[in-house]
Amino acid sequence: MANGKPGDLLVTVLNHENLIAVASLLELSAVLITGGKKPGTETIRRGEEHGIPLLVTGMSTFEAAGRLYDLLKDRE
Repeated sequence: MANGKPGDLLVTVLNHENLIAVASLLELSAVLITGGKKPGTETIRRGEEHGIPLLVTGMSTFEAAGRLYDLLKDRE
């Protein structure tokens, strides 16, 4: 999170509502929660309140990051 820039996607196994505060503070575009973890009601509410989309996948963080890399590597 220390290297997050506005517009970045946060890929994390964390699902605590405080991750929305971090995403909002860094002006991230969205949060992808990995490992099949589901955000709680308060996390969803805060995401909606701050306009931070929450995405969920059953993939591990490693696999999700790898797939995102494969999709984006030729765009730069």
